[in-house]
Amino acid sequence: MFSYIRLGNVLDSRGSVVPLFTEQIKKGSAVTIIELNMTRFVMNATKVVALLLEATEMARGGEVFILKMTALRIGDLADVMVDELAPKYVRNKKEVKVEIIGKRPGEKLYEELMTEEEAVNATKLKILF
Repeated sequence: MFSYIRLGNVLDSRGSVVPLFTEQIKKGSAVTIIELNMTRFVMNATKVVALLLEATEMARGGEVFILKMTALRIGDLADVMVDELAPKYVRNKKEVKVEIIGKRPGEKLYEELMTEEEAVNATKLKILF
């Protein structure tokens, strides 16, 4: 029987918006986001390793391990990245616009860590469920 871990969006990974936003800011083009209030659960690579190690130690078979994460508003991430990176790339942060491009079919505005059924059966631990 298998156990598995459920990850959030790993910041600065290949599928992350961080490299995309960085490149857009570097070029001075608009930072494109789906929706200002769109949220995603995020984690860094260090948290991924910590979750993997802890889950591996605890696994007996059949468990789902989920890191306790807070949701991040993508609009806030874009604003912070513009504030921090525009000066680094000799850009006036007021000139770097955030452009809302709208969601694609099937894309969720809000993610959930777990379903209601999973939440009822979840055991709360220090850094994970």
